[in-house]
Amino acid sequence: MEAKTIGKFIAVLRKANGMTQKELAEKLNVSDKAVSRWEREESLPDLTLIPVIAELFHITADELLRGERRSVGEQANNLQFSAKGEKQIAHMLSDGKTRLMIRSMISVGLSVAGFLGALIANFGFYRGYIGFFIGCAFYVAAVLCEVCFCISAFGKVSGDDFESEALNRYKYDSLNIVKNTISLTLILFGATLPLIIWPEDAYQGILLPDWAIDTLLFGGVFAAIAWIASMMITVIAERKGLYRLCDEKQVMRSCRRKRRLKIAGITLLVVAGTGIGQAVFNAAVPVSSLVEGTVFTDFESFQAYMEADVHDETYTLDSGEAVSIENEGYEDYEGFASDIEWTNDNGETWETMEYTWRNTTVAEIVTGRASANGNWEVRVLTNGDYTIGENRKTQINLIWIIAYVIEIAAGIIIYLRKNRVTL
Repeated sequence: MEAKTIGKFIAVLRKANGMTQKELAEKLNVSDKAVSRWEREESLPDLTLIPVIAELFHITADELLRGERRSVGEQANNLQFSAKGEKQIAHMLSDGKTRLMIRSMISVGLSVAGFLGALIANFGFYRGYIGFFIGCAFYVAAVLCEVCFCISAFGKVSGDDFESEALNRYKYDSLNIVKNTISLTLILFGATLPLIIWPEDAYQGILLPDWAIDTLLFGGVFAAIAWIASMMITVIAERKGLYRLCDEKQVMRSCRRKRRLKIAGITLLVVAGTGIGQAVFNAAVPVSSLVEGTVFTDFESFQAYMEADVHDETYTLDSGEAVSIENEGYEDYEGFASDIEWTNDNGETWETMEYTWRNTTVAEIVTGRASANGNWEVRVLTNGDYTIGENRKTQINLIWIIAYVIEIAAGIIIYLRKNRVTL
């Protein structure tokens, strides 16, 4: 391109926009003498000024270098070709996202099927352990399928033809679909976890009221874990350049997400610590330690109590309500021989006392060491005592749940204050 063509074109554009050489020079941060030399065809603008001049006069850099505007027909053809290409890319990306959503429904179906399988095994066949492993098999399959679907979705847009804002939106939306699907699987896994946590109940299945409470607790904990993991994945994806943050709002959103991730992580650690404390309490504190039972200080009264032909019991709850337990099927029960062995401080057997166990209301016998003067003590727990103890343990566990609520509420309040968000 000849120098005089560009110079004359700049002069025409300047005059058409009602600008003097000095005004144009000020806008381009050059001297008015430089503008004059351009227009007198003595020199060319610096290469870095070409796009600035083109933007100033609302033309393209190609038109400036050519020294003339494109014809209306050329502009229309270029616009039509560009619009057609963008439309095709947008259609391909939309189709890919729709395909990922449909495939993700397969993963969702596998997760739901696993949870239903656990329900059926527990309530239909009274096998909580089997239900847990059935659920886990489906959950693992769901996660593996979703990972494969994600790799396929991102692999189809890895070429340079898709580098655009639409591609960033596609990757962002697709990643959210995958995260939401896997989060659902984690929540259902948490709801299934009680089937194996309580070994004394899970073999023959857990009752619906107990499982319902544990499902809410563990499901909520794993929902929090899934939420935090989702934010971590988003932050990692941004750092690894999986998609670009293209505007200020997205950058601010990323900063807020990192702040939320920090607060949520600390809150989860506190809640997890409380959960560990509750687990230790439930494992270390037996039901028998929460009730007094019946204490005997001589063998004769204990023997008479154990050999009594009793098959039903009426006891009083903490609320004062009398409850009767009927033990049917013991009309011909003759009991079985048993004995108590007392040992000294060295572990040597001190005395063995035999009796016949006929009282079927007795659930547990707690003994201690014989004293030095020969006195001894034995504590008997009945089915009624056990029920009272379980009620007390349930009440104590409610305190732990209240602690969870307080900790989560504190985390939410801190989150709202740090992010200056009002309800």
